[in-house]
Amino acid sequence: MAESSVTLENDNTPKIHPSKETIRHLRHQIVERMPGARRVFDKSGTTPTPRELINSAGEQLRREMESDYDVLTGLLNKRGYEKQVRKAVAKAHAENTSAAVAVVDLDRLKRTNDTLGHDVGDLLIQAAAEVLRKASREDDVVARMGGDEYRVFLTNTTSELASAWEQRVRGELETRGISASIGVYEVDLGNIGQSSKTADELMYTEKRRKKHSAGKVFQILTRARNILRRAA
Repeated sequence: MAESSVTLENDNTPKIHPSKETIRHLRHQIVERMPGARRVFDKSGTTPTPRELINSAGEQLRREMESDYDVLTGLLNKRGYEKQVRKAVAKAHAENTSAAVAVVDLDRLKRTNDTLGHDVGDLLIQAAAEVLRKASREDDVVARMGGDEYRVFLTNTTSELASAWEQRVRGELETRGISASIGVYEVDLGNIGQSSKTADELMYTEKRRKKHSAGKVFQILTRARNILRRAA
C-alpha cells in the first residue's frame, strides 16, 4: 500500500461528499419503499401527499440503514449483506442464473493506522468502498463486513465476468494507491457458505504470498547490507 498517497491537510479530515452513484442508489432505494409507505397510509385511512409519501419511505430507509448499513462507508454491513444475499440467491434460483462471491481485504491497514493515524485509515476504507461500489452493478450486493474486509455478491455473473470485475477492481485500487488481497469464486447456489469460505481462502492465499515475498525481499536486503559492511 502506498501509505504516503493519502494525506491530511492541516490535520483536518477532508469531508467525504456522496457521489452521484450513491445519491442515485439512495433515490432508487426510496422508490422501492414507496409501496410499503403507501400501505401504511392506507391502513390509517388517509391519503398522503407526494411529499409525505417520499418522507415516509425515506424514514423507513433511514431505520433500515441504521441496522443494515455501515456508517463509515455507506455500504451494507454484515447483517445487511446476509439479508440481501438471501434475496439474490432466491432470484438466481428463480431465473436460473449464476453468481460469484468476492472477498476483498486491504493490506497493511494496521500499519497505516499506527504510522499515519486512524483518520488516514478511515479514508482508505472509504476510498476502497467507493471503488467496489463503482465497479459493481445495481443488483450486486456490496458490503463492508467489518474492519478492512469487504464482500461482494456478483449476481448474474459467469466466471469470465467475475474475473473481469476483479481486474477492474485491482486496477482502480492500484490507481488510488491501495493494496488489497482479493479472492473470487463462482457460487454454488446450494451452498453459499462454502463458496464464501473458498473465496476467503483464496484471498488469504494471496495475502500469505505477499507476506512471504516481502519477507524474502527483507532477507535479500539484509544479506546485501551485511556483505557491504564486511567489504567495507
